Amino acid sequence: MAARSGISQSKISKIETGEVPPSAVDVERILRALNASPEVTEEITALPRLANTQFLDLRSTLRRGLCARRMSWRSNSVVWRRWRFFPISG
Repeated sequence: MAARSGISQSKISKIETGEVPPSAVDVERILRALNASPEVTEEITALPRLANTQFLDLRSTLRRGLCARRMSWRSNSVVWRRWRFFPISG
């Protein structure tokens, strides 16, 4: 596999055992070495792009949510500060 794909044997071994994730180029080289059809190659190489897009969308959504929560906390702290100056009589 290493000779056919042009990737070192140690890197192939690390990819197989999960020590190192394969790069997009590594995946393309391995697929070429396995004589995978162009359709299979396109489908497999599209998966990381899709996962990355979904990750970036999720991260953006979470960041927007955190920003909104911070603003909410900030407005609450202003209200709490106002109440600190006015003692409650009972």
